[in-house]
Amino acid sequence: MTARMSISHRISGVLLMAGSVVFALWLITAAFRPAYFDMMMALVNTKIGTLAMFGFSFLLYYHMCNGIRHMFWDMGFLFKLKNAAIANWVVLLSAAGLTFVTWKCVCEYM
Repeated sequence: MTARMSISHRISGVLLMAGSVVFALWLITAAFRPAYFDMMMALVNTKIGTLAMFGFSFLLYYHMCNGIRHMFWDMGFLFKLKNAAIANWVVLLSAAGLTFVTWKCVCEYM
């Protein structure tokens, strides 16, 4: 599981980079082109767009939680197999929980 978490951490970083480009385009359209901004918002408000935003938020939290785990490793903690396995589950559950709380708050105000 630790190897899969390591690989998925790298993949999530690449996907976050691509998502950040889309986010930057969204900000640019908001600042300069209202018509293009309306098109971007129409795309985001589709089911696929909402799913992409949900996935982006999960990847953001996953990458952050996994980065925190790596900081603990850099300090010399959580190297035993049992501790590493527990940390893997903590990362996954934390990312899922943070995503859930974020979307619950977002949906509450929509």
